[in-house]
Amino acid sequence: MRQRHWTLPLLAAGLGLATASQGADDLTGRVAGLDGPGLVLQYQDGITRPIEANGAFRFPGVPADAAWAITIAAQPKGAHCTLSHPAPTSGDAPALEVECVPVHRIGGSVTGLAGRGLRLRDNGGESLEIAADGAFTFPGARPAGDAYEVSIETQPDQSVCAVSRGAGRVGIGDVRDVTVTCGTNASGFAYVLNTAAKSIATFRIDAANGMLTTAGDPIPAGRDPLSLTIDPLGRYAYVANYGSNDVLVYRIDRVTGALTAAEAPVAMGAYPISIALDPAGRYAYVANSGSNSLGIYRVDPESGVLTNAGLPVATGAFPIFVTLDPTGRHAYVVNYGGAGSISFYDVDPATGALTAAGSVAAGAFPFSITLDPAGRFAYVANSGANTVSSYRVDAASGALIATGTPAKAGRDPQFITVDPGGRYAYVTNYSSDSVSVYRIDPATGALKPAGAPVAAGGIPISISMDPSGRFAYVATLNTGNNVSAYRIDAGSGRLSALRPRRGTDPGGWFSFSGR
Repeated sequence: MRQRHWTLPLLAAGLGLATASQGADDLTGRVAGLDGPGLVLQYQDGITRPIEANGAFRFPGVPADAAWAITIAAQPKGAHCTLSHPAPTSGDAPALEVECVPVHRIGGSVTGLAGRGLRLRDNGGESLEIAADGAFTFPGARPAGDAYEVSIETQPDQSVCAVSRGAGRVGIGDVRDVTVTCGTNASGFAYVLNTAAKSIATFRIDAANGMLTTAGDPIPAGRDPLSLTIDPLGRYAYVANYGSNDVLVYRIDRVTGALTAAEAPVAMGAYPISIALDPAGRYAYVANSGSNSLGIYRVDPESGVLTNAGLPVATGAFPIFVTLDPTGRHAYVVNYGGAGSISFYDVDPATGALTAAGSVAAGAFPFSITLDPAGRFAYVANSGANTVSSYRVDAASGALIATGTPAKAGRDPQFITVDPGGRYAYVTNYSSDSVSVYRIDPATGALKPAGAPVAAGGIPISISMDPSGRFAYVATLNTGNNVSAYRIDAGSGRLSALRPRRGTDPGGWFSFSGR
């Protein structure tokens, strides 16, 4: 047998490469771990060889002075095979090695889904659209030992979904316990933070006419409560207490709307003033206005209690408001102090950690920020400039890019919201006792006034919309301490006043259970 010299082959999954120098010999190899039919190897010129069992195989007659390549033309049923070979030595062609491991599919179940558009993603690269409650399985198979992570790629249009037991390693069987739980605003409850009375009032919403009726007595809210946030799945309520540097957590009864304090207050940084949760309700972010920082917390899915999920990140001067984009990949903080700016951050979906990604200038004393439902545009109410700034959101990085001239508002604009269809924006004017209504340009995101501002009672604070987008509610500080209710005209976006709900003593946030 003539002596042969081989170059070091490229080792790659499913591919064997080497170069022959003289003569012709058989290519030999060995298969291990095979437990079913379907494995097919292919020589570079198109010759295929089915492999039906473990053990040796042979490709005869490698041409002299030719490079050869063996690939896996077809994977066997129930397994995934990779092809490699050891470092070459003198003599015959080195033996190829094919190692096969079992493969399994990733799946689970979905409950509570309402609406269309839910799409799940496996970190292996597959996307799966879910149309209804029930079992699901990703079509692709994953090798045993492979790490998997199922996440929400897009949320449905009428509910918010969260994944539990979504990460792990493929074992000896199919993964069947990934759980996707979705929640909606089916309960129809609204909550008003009564800042002066240090309490929370609960109301039932009449789905037919938008009117509010009392649902139980107000409950205590802590010392100097300034913001009220409902988690996206409608399970928990959170109140930031500016005076005691903590956050109170409440469980929401989905049948009665009643709030029950979960546990002791959760300590925060100095002067917490705003809370936001990611769309899946897994992480919470708290703007600490006195320490110029943004706290990061993990949400316990069983109790809603917050625990530290990393060190706080620095913000600009006096952070007053925080929100996340609809995908949960980016966070935005309004810095009320200094020249006025918006800081933005990348969100790690696995840990909730934040990485500073930049900042952009806002108007004087910016107060709040909101994004349209599609996450394409962002709007900031500048209370010191009496304007609303518009930004385009970079789809890849989440960066805010200022667009056009800020729109004029009333005096001291504070809160801004966008209707669920992304067609209209509404801003409360604290010192003008009114709400400005704008039409959103679908191409540029620019705001154009949609008629004269609408009267809103004395000192309007926050504005919220019911999930259907048919009614709007404004919490006002004076004039009988009202919640002013409005019907929204679907064609023009204009507001028509309904009878106000008196005696609520609002002065902070107005929120709904769910979206």
